[in-house]
Amino acid sequence: MQSNEWRQTSDLLRSILAGATKPPMVRVRMLVYAFLLSECEEAPIRGALHDAAPLYRDGPEAIEFRAASADSVEDFMREVLPDATEETRLRTGDLIKTTLSEVGGSFSSTPRTEAEIAGYADALADMFCAYLERLAKRETRLCSDLALPEAAAASAAFAAVRGSSWSLQNLSYVHRSMGEPE
Repeated sequence: MQSNEWRQTSDLLRSILAGATKPPMVRVRMLVYAFLLSECEEAPIRGALHDAAPLYRDGPEAIEFRAASADSVEDFMREVLPDATEETRLRTGDLIKTTLSEVGGSFSSTPRTEAEIAGYADALADMFCAYLERLAKRETRLCSDLALPEAAAASAAFAAVRGSSWSLQNLSYVHRSMGEPE
């Protein structure tokens, strides 16, 4: 039963993320809504499955589901964040998957109406879209506005001041946290 649910959910989420006929942020909204709806629909049986968790959590179906999910998210992140480093895309995908999973589990622990699901999905999708759009702008700017030697020198200067190693991705954060314009 659980492997069937995983397969259906995985197929649905993969088809949403890969649906290049729709703009990426529309797909994010569709993904969040579909995931929250699925979590709410599954909530009644989740308790029963929790007792059997050790038997299926590390089984072949679970491993297959996680791999398919990771591939779909990685492909989507490459599309949405083409100028980002692989590290940034992987971290972003992981952050979104983890947030979606944790929020979905918590949100679905209480019976919800269709309107509640839609409203919550819309708010969560707003957060994800804003984050992705901001990241895309930042990564594009880092790639186009900073020459590599300039960026490396700035990164080294920050590392010397902070006493730790800094990457190019930290530059925007440092500027914002110090109140400087990016």
